[in-house]
Amino acid sequence: MDPEDLECLTKKGALTVPAPDLRDACLRSFFQHVQPCFPILDLKSVQACVNESGPNSGKLSLLLFQAMMFVGSTWVDIRFLRKLGFLTRHAARKALHRKVRLLYDSDYEDDRICLVQCLILLTFWWEGPNENKDAWHWIGTALSVSRTIGLHQPCAEATFSPEIARFRKRLWWTILMRDTIASFGLSRAPRIRDEDHFVDMLEVEDFDVYDTDSDFMPGTVPLLVSQQRMFARLATEMARLCRILRRVLQLAYPESSSGQTASLYSSRQLTGLNKMTLPRKALDIEQLRICDQDLDRWRKEAPEGILHCRPMVEKFDPFDKAELAHRGLLSMLYHTTLMALHRPRILASSSVNIPTQTPAQVGQDQSRIVVRYAAIEITRIGMDFYEADLVSSLSATCLGCLLSAGISHIFDMTSTEVLIRSEGVQRLQQSKRLLQEFSDGHIAADWCTSILDKISTQVQMQVPAGEDNAPQRMCGAPARSIRVQHGDASYSTGGGHLAMAATLDNTRGKPTSSPETNGALTTGLGSLPGDIQFQGIDAFSQPSNPGPLVAGQPPGSPNEFTNILGLGDMWLDIAGIVNTNAEPDWIDSSTFWGN
Repeated sequence: MDPEDLECLTKKGALTVPAPDLRDACLRSFFQHVQPCFPILDLKSVQACVNESGPNSGKLSLLLFQAMMFVGSTWVDIRFLRKLGFLTRHAARKALHRKVRLLYDSDYEDDRICLVQCLILLTFWWEGPNENKDAWHWIGTALSVSRTIGLHQPCAEATFSPEIARFRKRLWWTILMRDTIASFGLSRAPRIRDEDHFVDMLEVEDFDVYDTDSDFMPGTVPLLVSQQRMFARLATEMARLCRILRRVLQLAYPESSSGQTASLYSSRQLTGLNKMTLPRKALDIEQLRICDQDLDRWRKEAPEGILHCRPMVEKFDPFDKAELAHRGLLSMLYHTTLMALHRPRILASSSVNIPTQTPAQVGQDQSRIVVRYAAIEITRIGMDFYEADLVSSLSATCLGCLLSAGISHIFDMTSTEVLIRSEGVQRLQQSKRLLQEFSDGHIAADWCTSILDKISTQVQMQVPAGEDNAPQRMCGAPARSIRVQHGDASYSTGGGHLAMAATLDNTRGKPTSSPETNGALTTGLGSLPGDIQFQGIDAFSQPSNPGPLVAGQPPGSPNEFTNILGLGDMWLDIAGIVNTNAEPDWIDSSTFWGN
């Protein structure tokens, strides 16, 4: 580099590394909270560089090292950061992120593997809604660089050693996982499609198992081989789940003219209507059915102990706590995928009146149950961590899950069913409290809270007290009782109230049906209405004199919600607000999902 550039980087602190105690703490946090699910590093080579006194000490890119410091600071003991004068974790992360950006923007590194690793780590930062270079930008750059070195192609045995081939495969699948997560969290379309690469699915055999007697830094590698294999299974299951979620996002949430999607929420939800504008082009129903079947199969085949279970056993070892966090993230992401798969079905049903007991209405009621169940489960998982004081160990990926769940809770508050309304209020407050727990380190948490507050406030303000002409089908639930099973989880409604019919086997970490379900009914997007077992079919409940929204009344007519939000430049135009009233472009809900 030119002397002037080096001098500039030196003055701005980009070449300064943290003190040994903070450095080691950030490294431990990185290997406990990032590497298990997103295996971007070759542990042996990194450990050889970190262990400077070892016989095999080597060199580590300063760019990659600073990126590891930045991401690892997310979970490091806050006392380390306060000693340096930072008032909040977010301030410390911002300073460390600035070092990474300075080095990257100055073309400090030219090794492309290192660049891909660094670009992946840059996706762990979100500055605000108007940020130009967000996670979606960085993962796109990582994808471009990775293709120049053939990461999207299988490794030839004659070109790479088995160890290097496994590392390259892990790195490629990490790109795919981060592409899916960034796309969902930022309401963008995933960049990578299945036909864009030829790398086989990640397997446990692609991970290295290390001897616990090796010269590794304490706290960077689990002492138990069984836990190393558990982390490998977590990564492989995360890859499989992200592949399903990516296909759902590509099929059910097409881009608007502004390049955004409605994966987190629709523009109509932002105006108080539980609706979404569907694309002019009909969705590929058969492919969505396959996604539902794949998700159901993923849930049934999930290894023992891989998902969150309650009650949470108190853990003291850092890797045990990290394992709980990874399992919680995986479970939240599963329920988020369920919501993403079924949301278009129920949001489309809000726009038209469909007679009860028709195949289309049965399917929409079923999807409404699934979305409500998934939202409740996401919040319950978060509250389990809140009660155990472990929210700080969760990944920022959970923020998108909590936001989707919180929006579902808001519209539950508009239901005609008293129990659904009361539970919606309670779950919304829990979701907001969980978001507040993230706020010290992630500005995105405050943004998510503001979204929930805006939607909740605008929905309530638009309903005149005592109005009696609200549409009863907006966010209601059927008076008949329906049971739905997905994977090993079974849940049902009775008179509109969602009853959790699944219990948890603590030894397996998997929901198991209670005696009440007795194996009743299996439904999914591909199920026919006749597959559903009803406990009596009645008309939808319609209160004779519903009270105001604060007492549970649904919002008023759609025309009352047009152009009411006025959120300035808060980056809320997720689905193209200018076209949200184009009712003729909507797909007829009577044929939606092929029912």
